[in-house]
Amino acid sequence: MVKIIGLPDNGLKTNEALLSSKILRYIAFAHHFGYIFAGHPYRWNTTERRIEFVGWGRRMIWRINMVMGFSYVFFVYFRCIQINLDDTRSNSDQIYMRVMAAYHSISVVCYLGVIMNVDVLPGYTNQLLEFSASLMGKSKLTIFKGIKIK
Repeated sequence: MVKIIGLPDNGLKTNEALLSSKILRYIAFAHHFGYIFAGHPYRWNTTERRIEFVGWGRRMIWRINMVMGFSYVFFVYFRCIQINLDDTRSNSDQIYMRVMAAYHSISVVCYLGVIMNVDVLPGYTNQLLEFSASLMGKSKLTIFKGIKIK
């Protein structure tokens, strides 16, 4: 006797071709969270359900945030060099500072990724949302009907 095992349920409905409603909620929440803390110069438009650029004041806050981030990374590099040249420091302190310098170098790569593509990212995300809506055969507004971010 052969037992037929069905495919595991991935939680997606058949009309959720590319993005599930849970993922769409996360996208909206991430952009709203980034807007509040000036992590990126975009905001989530709740009426049109798309990403837009913020005003010049919020963009200036975002630029100041980026300058502070880069300044801190340079400070970590300076401390790493200073601690590694000091003979009185233990090996664990020197290794710790090397790890922290490497860790902060990754943040510089992420910062540069956003800075270099600042004009491209909202269009890319909006096109992804529109493409997902077209695959599902719905308008963009009905996809986000239950998503509310205050």
